[in-house]
Amino acid sequence: MREDYPFREKSIHLYHDLNETEEFRDCFIELKSMAMSELKTMANYLRDTRNYRERKSAGIIDNHLHVYYETYNYAVPEFGEYYLMDYSDGVFTLSVSKESRFMQLYLSNGVYASLYGKAESSTIEEYSSVEEIKLYYSDKHKDEMLMKLRISAYKKMKAEMEIFIQKLKDKEIHMRNYDQIFDERYAVLQFYRVADAFDCEYDEEGFITNVRKEYVEFRTVTENKIQLSVADLEKAFELGLDTIDEIAAFLSQSGTLEISELL
Repeated sequence: MREDYPFREKSIHLYHDLNETEEFRDCFIELKSMAMSELKTMANYLRDTRNYRERKSAGIIDNHLHVYYETYNYAVPEFGEYYLMDYSDGVFTLSVSKESRFMQLYLSNGVYASLYGKAESSTIEEYSSVEEIKLYYSDKHKDEMLMKLRISAYKKMKAEMEIFIQKLKDKEIHMRNYDQIFDERYAVLQFYRVADAFDCEYDEEGFITNVRKEYVEFRTVTENKIQLSVADLEKAFELGLDTIDEIAAFLSQSGTLEISELL
């Protein structure tokens, strides 16, 4: 299928398949190769937190809300280490690794694999408290200087994370900001493709003006049932959940969509 668009007495041709390009096939193959090469270059920049000094984010991973923060060990760069502080279910966990792991948490497994290949664990140490750090270095008879370095990193990153978490609770920052993304009040129903289920009313331009149902019961792929309101869908959207099944799975684990309660 080819679509033509008028442009200054000529046409712009939109090709939907490489086989349609005919005499331009070699050109399109070369352009695609160049585009993929540029994408790979940019993806490699994004992969390494050293290019950004530090990065913070939050997302749903395995049906749990995680807030995470990564930086490089700039105190002793000769070690070639990355620090990643992860907060989930009330626990702050510091991991030390030889490679940047931020994008492993930020991207889904499928997207990460398509850009970088299968994620491999590069963690060499992991602690959930200052006491764990002290115990580890006491048992292993390791360098006291290194123990102090780990403790300092844990305390500083935990303090930074607590500020970041409070901003998420207060909605000063967002995982996904509903108001900035959508102009319409009920646009979330179209995002989740459930407008018909809520028995919506529309204006002449096709925008939703009202919903006749306060709650709608949905059946998930696992044959479970879940009741959701428009407000529930808005909260789920802000948490980064993209489908009704994802919402159901997360709710079965967490019991709430309120970010202030999750944190």
